[in-house]
Amino acid sequence: MSLIEKCPNGHPVKVHERHFGHRVRCPRCQTVFKVPVPARRELTESSVLRILGDYSPEDSEEAMARRAVAIDWDSADSTRRCPRCGADVKAAFRICPQCHVYMPDLPNAAAG
Repeated sequence: MSLIEKCPNGHPVKVHERHFGHRVRCPRCQTVFKVPVPARRELTESSVLRILGDYSPEDSEEAMARRAVAIDWDSADSTRRCPRCGADVKAAFRICPQCHVYMPDLPNAAAG
């Protein structure tokens, strides 16, 4: 992880985390300065909710069910071949369980 710190003369300096708390030299003005150690922020419930965003009724299970792609259960036992590892994967799967590659539905693709 890297951060941009400013030297005492105001020049931006990209500092890698291994240099936090150490003295570094500004490549532009050659001024030596100590890079502060960033304060660790604790992960709280409110910060998780802030990351997830506000709940909207469109995120409800009913709304997701309306948007879901219907699976043809008659062909749920059919398989297709993974393009990366060649494993036989159920046609209803979108991600290969062996190599974890995304397998989109291709138009006119025949299930194996």
